[in-house]
Amino acid sequence: MFVSSRQIPVFISLIVLFSAMTGWGQAGNAGVGNILALVNEGDFNSARQQAALLRESGVARDERLFVEALLESDAEKAVARYQTLVNSFPRSRWADDALFRLYQYYYAVGAYSTADTFLRQLGASYPNSPYVKGTFTSVADVFTRMTPVASPARISKKPGGTPIRAKVFTVQVASFRNRADAERAQRKYIGYGYSAYVAEGIVSGARVYRVRIGTFSDYEKANAFVKKLKQRHNLSAIVVNKD
Repeated sequence: MFVSSRQIPVFISLIVLFSAMTGWGQAGNAGVGNILALVNEGDFNSARQQAALLRESGVARDERLFVEALLESDAEKAVARYQTLVNSFPRSRWADDALFRLYQYYYAVGAYSTADTFLRQLGASYPNSPYVKGTFTSVADVFTRMTPVASPARISKKPGGTPIRAKVFTVQVASFRNRADAERAQRKYIGYGYSAYVAEGIVSGARVYRVRIGTFSDYEKANAFVKKLKQRHNLSAIVVNKD
């Protein structure tokens, strides 16, 4: 994961973004629904207070696991709880949500093969889940829809009529929590003959190292390169604006 222990997992921000698209998936226990709504608003303190009240009133173990995982500040502990929920309570109304969050975590840390396994399990086990039903077909499709990636640039003008320079694009192929892993991936892609580089950034207060390839003045060319990477290396990449 991109964050150290005791930090809010970076993938929470992805969950919040996706939840806005799905309405938090399935309707369920009103108490859990209230907590999810608070998380969606970014009010984690109130969400934790509601979770404490929910525990006092008594709650099913699967719902308790889900809420604890959602509010856990240690990413690895959160993942362990989601995994326990999926394994122990496959018929839980929150099982597909937990499985999707496992997918999100492993994609975020660059473990694309593991992420794809969870995504396929989600589709096979919960075909009617709002996370997958008629919406997503691959890891890249899900992440592209969830992530604010680049869109084709349009040249506009400043008030005085001076054209504003169009954006330039690059292709992101991986993201890591430590530089050594990012540089190792960079060397691999350089070995393939690509102009790979590492772009450092901050996500949810945590430092991340993104591996990117090339510079494109045209969005369509960048997108064509993404397709080529998929064909040649079975690699799921995305087009982003170059910083």
